[in-house]
Amino acid sequence: MFRLKTTELPRVFDALAAQYAPVFAHDFPNGPKEAFFPQAETLFCAKAKNNKIGILPAPAPDTKPLAIFGLRACDHQGIHVLDAVFAEDAPYQARRAGAVLITQACNNPAATCFCKPFGVDAALENPGGDILTWATSAGRPVREANDEATPAGEWR
Repeated sequence: MFRLKTTELPRVFDALAAQYAPVFAHDFPNGPKEAFFPQAETLFCAKAKNNKIGILPAPAPDTKPLAIFGLRACDHQGIHVLDAVFAEDAPYQARRAGAVLITQACNNPAATCFCKPFGVDAALENPGGDILTWATSAGRPVREANDEATPAGEWR
């Protein structure tokens, strides 16, 4: 685990934004799964030529992988369930590939949360994610990066 000062956060964000498209979990009203399942997408294209119609595959999107900030532990676990269910779904896998999940631990999970029944450690040792965040007793954030998911030599 390593600590970052609040003044270092813009540098970390800029480093991630150079390689990833930053989005925030709260930007998705129906949950962060929307990052991988957009409300609309082109599945195929049709082309007419000489009175014949041909079906063409949709062009591949030219986008950076996502860096999703502010996921809760339950959202992170839900995305891993989606990974298993949609393991053979090429559009899902294309959006999911290379995405960085930045998980925010819940210091006080509500009684209505479903993390414990599903075995999600929302607050203690490992809420999940490629980059984990906790609030210290002083209210300052602490960050930990999963070395397997974080590019070597980046912003440490």
